[in-house]
Amino acid sequence: MTSHDRHTPCGVCGCPTGSRPHTGRAPDSSYLDPQDARHDGRRPLHACSTEHLTLLEDQLRGRPYHEAELWFAKITRTMAQHHYGISMADLSRETGLDLNQLEAGALWITRLHCAPHSAARDRGAA
Repeated sequence: MTSHDRHTPCGVCGCPTGSRPHTGRAPDSSYLDPQDARHDGRRPLHACSTEHLTLLEDQLRGRPYHEAELWFAKITRTMAQHHYGISMADLSRETGLDLNQLEAGALWITRLHCAPHSAARDRGAA
């Protein structure tokens, strides 16, 4: 446990977690760990009690996990570090993703932005 864990508020009630916080990690494809890419996709949870930790886990359990969303986030993080561009080979190496995963990650944002428009076209709206 780090001093950060002791000072992180409970994710449910906001109370300080104190010297014996209840912590865990839950699957969340939108989460990138700021210090350790090995924890990407596993959101840290901080709670003041086991009941509140269970509530946090239940909240995230209801959220769909999409690999392509995580891959998109990894691509975005890496590209932000390369202001003048990056080759596909270097992007693959730095993200740990293969070319199919890079393509799926890149298409993730397109699906999100185009989905409402395609649904309207499917209903016959302009």
